[in-house]
Amino acid sequence: MGRILHWKTWITSIILEAVVDYHMFFWHASYGYTGNIGDLNILAQSPLLERMVDGSFHTLENEASVVPFKIGDQEFTKCFIVTDGIYPKFSRFVKGVKEPITEEEKKYTAWQEGARKDVERAFGVLKCTWQFLDRPILKLKLSEVAMRTTCYIILHNMLTADRVMGDPRARYVPCASLVLSGSPMLPKY
Repeated sequence: MGRILHWKTWITSIILEAVVDYHMFFWHASYGYTGNIGDLNILAQSPLLERMVDGSFHTLENEASVVPFKIGDQEFTKCFIVTDGIYPKFSRFVKGVKEPITEEEKKYTAWQEGARKDVERAFGVLKCTWQFLDRPILKLKLSEVAMRTTCYIILHNMLTADRVMGDPRARYVPCASLVLSGSPMLPKY
């Protein structure tokens, strides 16, 4: 089996794509993409994009804690995904303003960047709690890495649900349906 190397550092890497809410609960995780492909190629192979295109994304929305919001006179009740500017223009993808000028654009861009930091924070907590990403994984088979990643994400979600449910101010009911999938490149276990 060949090694998976990151194109910049030539260090072994496996990419994890995830959808995380502000409580750091993982709703979607797809992993096993090689480190030398970019964000758009990962998106093209993503089961998340497939669900958005074929219309089955609404099952995730029904289980997520979607809070309706208003912009002007229009009310929105659907989930949206905060992304970088390189992603395609889908109605569900929310991007920041490249060069904000007005005060409203500056506030929006600051909010969007803060929401993106929720994902980074969730990855940081996942890495620190289980310390599996900081340890050498060269000796493990890809199927073992996939099993461990799945296990750690499920345990992380259980701890997150316990933490959030213990807060009386939280109106959050996590569901059991986390969408986990591996890349077609990963061997099945």
